[in-house]
Amino acid sequence: MNRLDAYDKAVIVRDNLKLMWVIHENIEGMNPEELNLYRMGIQTFLLQAQEEIEGVIEALEETSEDDE
Repeated sequence: MNRLDAYDKAVIVRDNLKLMWVIHENIEGMNPEELNLYRMGIQTFLLQAQEEIEGVIEALEETSEDDE
């Protein structure tokens, strides 16, 4: 993975985290069905963020090995 791919992954994570905060700020007044969808959405975003960050870490490790 190159630096551009790592950058794209970091942007995806940032944007997902921003979206999660917007959703979280509107949690008040949700009914049980909406809360269930909220939980599933947060889990989905967190799993995707973990995968993307793993890619960023791998890219940074490759870059640091290349620098040595």
